[in-house]
Amino acid sequence: MNLEHIRTYLTVLHSGGFRDAARQLGISQPTVTLHIKKLEDSVGQTLIVRERAGCFPAPGSEAFVRYAEGLVRLAERARLSLQQPHLTIGAAGNLGIYLLQPYFRSFADQQREVARLDMVIDRNDRILDKLESGEVDVAALEWWDDRRGFVATVWREEPAVVIVPSDHPWAGLASIRPVDLVGEPMIGGEAHTGTGRMLRNCLGDIAERLTIRCNLGSTEAVKSAVRAGLGISIVLEASVRDELAAKHLVSVPLNGVRLAKRLYVARSSSLPSNGLAARFAQHLER
Repeated sequence: MNLEHIRTYLTVLHSGGFRDAARQLGISQPTVTLHIKKLEDSVGQTLIVRERAGCFPAPGSEAFVRYAEGLVRLAERARLSLQQPHLTIGAAGNLGIYLLQPYFRSFADQQREVARLDMVIDRNDRILDKLESGEVDVAALEWWDDRRGFVATVWREEPAVVIVPSDHPWAGLASIRPVDLVGEPMIGGEAHTGTGRMLRNCLGDIAERLTIRCNLGSTEAVKSAVRAGLGISIVLEASVRDELAAKHLVSVPLNGVRLAKRLYVARSSSLPSNGLAARFAQHLER
C-alpha cells in the first residue's frame, strides 16, 4: 500500500468528499480519485461508499480505517524521529497513574538529549496493540501475552490488598480466609484482566468461585464504589495508600496468601539495545 494513497483516503473520509479532500491536499480531484482507485486495487476491496450526505467507510472496512490512521501516525513519528529524539512510553492503567510517574520524571531529567518524552495510559490490551503497531516504544504492563518480536522482562512484583468500606464486618479483623471471599460481591477482577490473572495465580480454584459484580473501568471508580458499600475489591496497594491512611477504606489481609501482581516491561526486539526504549526499560529495573 502506498502511504500517500492512504493519506488521501483518510482525507476523503474526514472531509466528507473528493472535492474537499482535493482542496485540503492541494491536488486535483481526478488525482484524488486515482489515489483511491489504486488503494482499493491494492487491497482488492471497495473502501469508500459515496452517498448524498458524503463519503463513508465501506461496510466491513471500519478496522481498516483505524489501521490506516495508525500507519499515518507512525509515519509521522518516523519522520520526526530523524529531526529530534522522541520516546513514547505506554503504561497499563494503574501503572501509569500510581507507579510510573517518578520513573518518568527521573528518566526525563537524565536524558537531556530527548526532545520529547510522552506517556500513553490505557488498558493493558490496548497498550499491547499500540506496542505492536509502533505507536509506543516501550510498555509497562500488568500482564504479558508472549507475542513474538518483543523483549519482555519482569519489572517488579507489586503488592495487592483486599479493600472494604470502614463499616464492613471485616474492617476490624486481623485477617480472613481466602475462602471467605466467595459469596462477597466483588468489584473488578474479571478473568481477562491483570487482577483476574493474579487471583488465579494466588487463589487457585477459589478465583473461579468469586462473585464478580461489575467492572467500573478505573481504580478511582472502584474505590468510590467500595466506599459506597457496593462490594469489596482487590487492588494494587499503591493505588489506595491515601485512602487507607485516611481510614476511608480498610485493607484486610488474607490468611496464608500474599497477593502480588507481576508487572512487565516490554519493547520491540528490533530496537537497538542502547536506544532510548532499552534505556528506559533498564531505568525501571534500578
